[in-house]
Amino acid sequence: MDSEMTAASDPLSLSLRAWPVDDANTKSLPSLIARVNQQPGGFRSLTESGLEEEIAASATIHEDQTDGLGDDEDVDAAATGDQRKEDLLTAKGEILGHLRQANNDAMMALDFISLLLSKDTPRVAEISMSPYLKQQVPLGSLGAERIQLPVVSEEVKKDRNDVVRGWKLEALNSSADMILSSANRLEKEIEQETKYWEQVLAISKRGWSICRQPREKHTLGVRFGFREAAPEFRDRGLASLRRGDDGEIVLDQGLINATPKSVRVRVQTAGGDVTGCSRARSAIAAEASTEDLILQARNTIFEEELMHEINREARLLSNQGVRNVGTALAIDALDQRFLIDLVPLEDDHPPEPSELGKQDELANALAIALRILLSYAHRQNLQRRSKEPPPLTERPRENPPYYLLRPVVTHLFHQSAIRSTTIYLDSLKAILKSAGLEPDHALEVGTNCKALASNNPSNSKATVESVVQTVLDRLESSVKITLRESATINVKIRTQLAAPTLGTEYVITASNITSAPNSMRFGTAEEFERYVDHLTTLALIDEVSSYSSTRGTSTSSPTSDKTLGETADGDPPESGWGRGAQLNELQKSFKKTGRGKLMVFQFSNAVFRLKWGWMGGKASKGEGTYAWDASASGEEKKTLKDIAALAGRFEI
Repeated sequence: MDSEMTAASDPLSLSLRAWPVDDANTKSLPSLIARVNQQPGGFRSLTESGLEEEIAASATIHEDQTDGLGDDEDVDAAATGDQRKEDLLTAKGEILGHLRQANNDAMMALDFISLLLSKDTPRVAEISMSPYLKQQVPLGSLGAERIQLPVVSEEVKKDRNDVVRGWKLEALNSSADMILSSANRLEKEIEQETKYWEQVLAISKRGWSICRQPREKHTLGVRFGFREAAPEFRDRGLASLRRGDDGEIVLDQGLINATPKSVRVRVQTAGGDVTGCSRARSAIAAEASTEDLILQARNTIFEEELMHEINREARLLSNQGVRNVGTALAIDALDQRFLIDLVPLEDDHPPEPSELGKQDELANALAIALRILLSYAHRQNLQRRSKEPPPLTERPRENPPYYLLRPVVTHLFHQSAIRSTTIYLDSLKAILKSAGLEPDHALEVGTNCKALASNNPSNSKATVESVVQTVLDRLESSVKITLRESATINVKIRTQLAAPTLGTEYVITASNITSAPNSMRFGTAEEFERYVDHLTTLALIDEVSSYSSTRGTSTSSPTSDKTLGETADGDPPESGWGRGAQLNELQKSFKKTGRGKLMVFQFSNAVFRLKWGWMGGKASKGEGTYAWDASASGEEKKTLKDIAALAGRFEI
């Protein structure tokens, strides 16, 4: 207590600090050289006069700073006096606290030793024991004594040494076994890694792009998709190359459905019977090589994109008869129905050629054409991306559907038009032949497609783009119909599913046919056939009119009562016909009686009818009707000249 009172009343407080020692490194030669090199110019700009100037300048700066500090101390001395006193009192309290803690620890240690000695010398220990301990703990309650360790025999020591030696041997054997197993596992791991990397190298040599997975940096992947495909299919063209338990590569496509699929084209009759189907590739077994599996995955993505783009384009062709039937896309053309759908590949082998249907070649051609057109669209995307991009606008860039179905539908519609035209012309030819004429027609299909080969020299080869571009353009075929020696009809059949045609167009040009327009256009086959029937009628009228220039003896039946084989002018009966009031009429006047006859030509529904009779008055002899058709009956038909002669006789 006295010491505490003395310390509290003593105002003296000392702060002891070690004298600063100069750092030897700052005055060493390497340090000085480095400091000189850091100065601007280094040793080259270092001169004695320059050093003297720097020393004088630094001394002046130091004096100015010292004067400033003295002034500051005089100004701040009064302001910081109270704060310094508070700091000193706080420091004093902290020191007194530490002293009390040390005193307490020492007194507790003294009580412990005194209690321990109280068992042997209680009087002496009681003197140094604190009053609090005397009241709480009786004397002699804590004691200590020396004990002797048990004696261990040599046999026990030997047993212990044997146990220690055994544990060490077991630990060594276990370590050796672990090292051997690790070596075997490492050897197996090396074999698996070697096998894995050999397969990766083989895949890379085959041309597949090997890269790192974006989200798994320690996993390799193979890129088998098409860079110019739609984004939803381009991003799916990346699969991980994971290592299996035996070192084989496992192609991991993630959550994507890896079932192999293919686009199938079927040809169906009106009754629902399937007469043709495109041949699909056979599915590859899971045990096949990794390269085959990658190729199958690429083909599957290509087929899925093809069906996706076909469905997108089909929405624009609903006005052309393209519609969905269940999960398939239906196109009605050539009196048949073409079904396009996406089906999974079966594990069995494709049918043999002998088992194919009648229209399998057509179905295969359509499936191949669709795939070629999608590849061409990818190439167009590459060329478009290689060019300078258009200026940025606020409106989003359109992504129109590819031209996949439109060329196919165009060809089917064009073939349908060619087929119906051929059937009609064959019927027309048969009718005119039965009438004693010699008509003919020449059909040339795809004249604009053949122009590609004619425009290129024989030693050059057309590019793929130009060939496909020709397929994408409109189709045009030409027909030349010869009705008489000089009367011809030229027809151009054009098919295009784009403005302004939007279907099949017939452009007809007639030559050497009286009263026929130079050129006409029609949008349907029915209109085309009716107009050709009209032109044929005009040509037949010209044919009958040409008989007027023929002189000679008639082959008519012998004259009898009231029958004249010739006119009053001595012309044969088939002559003397002239144009009537209508385009399909001929008139003939008889000077003897002053009466006239009328011949009417009717050509419709594959039947050519010729009617004749007297103009004015009641029906009498000399009137009749005769018809020619395309039927191949055994009845012998009279010629047009014979009927014209029969109609031109004067009969009352």
